[in-house]
Amino acid sequence: MKRSLALKCILGVVMAASLLFATWTTMAARSATVTSTVGTSMIPPASTGTGRVTVTANNASCLTSTVPNGNGPFNWEVVQGGSYTVTITNVTECTGDTITVFLQSTPTGNRCFQATGTAGSGTYAFSITMPDNACETYPISYKCGANQPCNNQDTFDARGPNGEDTVHLRAAIFDDNCQKTGNDTDCTGTPQGCVLQAPPDSDLGCNPPTIPDCDTSSVIVTGTIQGGVPAGITCQKVDSQEGCTHTRKLTYSATGIDGAPCTAIQTITWTVDTESPTFNNGTSGTTDLGCNPSTIPGADSAVTASDNCGSATVTSQVEDTGSDCGRVRTITYTAEDGCHNKSTCVKTYLWKIDTTNPTFDNCSGGNTDLGCNPASIPGADPNITASDNCGSAIVTSKVVDSGTNCSGRTRTITYTAEDSCHNQSTCVQIYTWKVDTTPPIITTPGNITANGAGACCTNVSYQAGADDSCTGVVSFSCNPPSGTCFPVGTTTVVCNATDGCGNPAQSSFNVTVKGQICATKFYDADASGVQNAGEGVIAGWKITLSDGQSGYTAANGSVCFNVIPGTYTVTEVLPSGSWNASTPISQQVTISSTNCSQSVTFGNYCKIPSGGLTLGFWSNRNGQAILLANDPAWRTLLNGCCLRNADGTTFTISTADTFSKAYAAFRTWILNANATNMAYMLSAQLAAMKLNIMFGNVNGNVNAFDLCSHMTIGDLVLAANDALCADGSTPSGDPNRALQEALKNCLDALNNNGKVVNPTPCQFTTPY
Repeated sequence: MKRSLALKCILGVVMAASLLFATWTTMAARSATVTSTVGTSMIPPASTGTGRVTVTANNASCLTSTVPNGNGPFNWEVVQGGSYTVTITNVTECTGDTITVFLQSTPTGNRCFQATGTAGSGTYAFSITMPDNACETYPISYKCGANQPCNNQDTFDARGPNGEDTVHLRAAIFDDNCQKTGNDTDCTGTPQGCVLQAPPDSDLGCNPPTIPDCDTSSVIVTGTIQGGVPAGITCQKVDSQEGCTHTRKLTYSATGIDGAPCTAIQTITWTVDTESPTFNNGTSGTTDLGCNPSTIPGADSAVTASDNCGSATVTSQVEDTGSDCGRVRTITYTAEDGCHNKSTCVKTYLWKIDTTNPTFDNCSGGNTDLGCNPASIPGADPNITASDNCGSAIVTSKVVDSGTNCSGRTRTITYTAEDSCHNQSTCVQIYTWKVDTTPPIITTPGNITANGAGACCTNVSYQAGADDSCTGVVSFSCNPPSGTCFPVGTTTVVCNATDGCGNPAQSSFNVTVKGQICATKFYDADASGVQNAGEGVIAGWKITLSDGQSGYTAANGSVCFNVIPGTYTVTEVLPSGSWNASTPISQQVTISSTNCSQSVTFGNYCKIPSGGLTLGFWSNRNGQAILLANDPAWRTLLNGCCLRNADGTTFTISTADTFSKAYAAFRTWILNANATNMAYMLSAQLAAMKLNIMFGNVNGNVNAFDLCSHMTIGDLVLAANDALCADGSTPSGDPNRALQEALKNCLDALNNNGKVVNPTPCQFTTPY
């Protein structure tokens, strides 16, 4: 059968709802592309359901069917405008009286219907009228409950009437412009072809006496088949087995009057099982629980059993018999499988109940005071005996000595009579006496260390005491007493005690008070070795003591150490990099009882490149570009200095000339500079530095330590200009030449990116 489906058309007409026909409910489908010539599903539902779809025509509407082509769906062929009843049977996923049926339509929107039936029957039905502009196939799926969301999520894909994986409604023939060109060639208003509905699938349970065979008279036929019913129906029987489960598949086949085949399948299952279950963890046997058990085991819910054909259920029965002197509990476990085959496991528990204690024959308890320092102490009497109402009793004795010499010693003799069920009676005899030869015991806190935090005297409290377990402590004292202000250093505290028998005792301990050494780390921005105003502290700097202590400066730049009296070397540890010490890195201090706190200060600075650019830079194209961008400001800047020519005359740059002419004169002047006249060479270096400062390459406030004493670069520039203003010609032998040469050398180094003191600390990481 050939059909053309124009899947790009849009459904524009929605049929009105009536008492007989369901209302179309639409929403946009999730996919934009569908390809089908025999009804291929557009977006598969979440899973394949068990429901099978049968369609019947109302009012003589055209209806036929097309069996699957390969892996395609079963198609119910309908016409637009036709009225149909759709019945879904064999629904096992839903138990209510209403399900939501979802017809998927990608180009024109999805539709949903409410199919009703009797709750638990598995059969639901609804009526529809196909729209007049239907132009595609409609995959059928369903979800449990009424008025579910009209989308493809969590649906069950319905099956064809013979159990095919999917089933569609498919309308008549249309052209590419969605114009109907005619009915299907096999759908002219008279039903064609055939549909078979086999008897429902069934499960016969365990060991059935008979198994149903082919019965063509039980097949329901829709349409007309060749040969008539049931003669035109054939049946193929196939039996199979998987484990204990047997399956019989009856396939009924016929041929419609149009020559198209139709089939229906009935599946029958049953179980063959005559083997009893096997216990997994239950074993028969007898257990003696002894006398007076706290609990008697009951049935164990953890006992399980296995079956060759599935699972087995374990039940138990508990039976108690006997008397107190010999009780019996019998627990019978029964394992039963699904086919009522059974196995048993029997567990037996034995026990006695005896709670009566034995009776002593000749023991009388009591206390006896033997006085002080007796010559002998009585022991256990081996002649003590006892009797028991249920037999004999065994008597044992235990001797326990306790106490101390002076507090009073005690001997406790405990006789215990025990029967076979461990019931016990006791008889206790107590003897007491005293011996006093031991002095008091003094308790001290041990050696104490306290930190004076810089003070020369620190109050120290301690706990000390004495104990005598015989006649008690008569006197106790410590010197110096607790709470005394102890000086820096070590003081010995001596404690004395005496008991009531005159036994003396003495003990001592030391109290050591530590002095304090504090080190402060500051950033020496001017490298002067002195912390001036505005020079901040450095945190995280490592300081060590000669006694092995070390620490890092805190946010306030200081770190303190507690030490006993003595002489110490305090050392700062320089980090790697461009750091330099402006003070000695090690300093010696002494702590004593009168010199309790010492402080040391360490200064450091770090060096960085000056950023200066050379004479060559200002005479090349890069320097020329900067001067051009800042013309005539650079001319004004240099003309404000006492710059000199080779002959000692003042060098000026014309402000009336063009930039090219002015720069050419400057370039010739700076490139020809030489030291024949030191003032000329100093002028060239000064001009380069003035330009470096003007254009941000060099910070004039930075100290040029190590290159130019303790001068800032700005002070160096002023000094150089003053020297040039004072003397414009300094040939060899001139008394001012040496000063100008020193200034020139310093500027030369800075213009060549020489190192200068960083105004702020360089980065470093602690610990080192």
